[in-house]
Amino acid sequence: MTAIITLATLTVVTVALAPGLAELARMREEQTNPIRQLRVPTRRSQAEALHPSASFHGA
Repeated sequence: MTAIITLATLTVVTVALAPGLAELARMREEQTNPIRQLRVPTRRSQAEALHPSASFHGA
């Protein structure tokens, strides 16, 4: 019985933590990505600059 509880606990903890750890790794990799550090304006920021009253949060 103890082995089943231990296995279930490990499974739940792994399933709960794996996506968070993967996201942290992705964020860290993204910070060191030289392409992201170029600070090139995006199409969205250009559109917002042209039409500041336009809302892109739902239609």
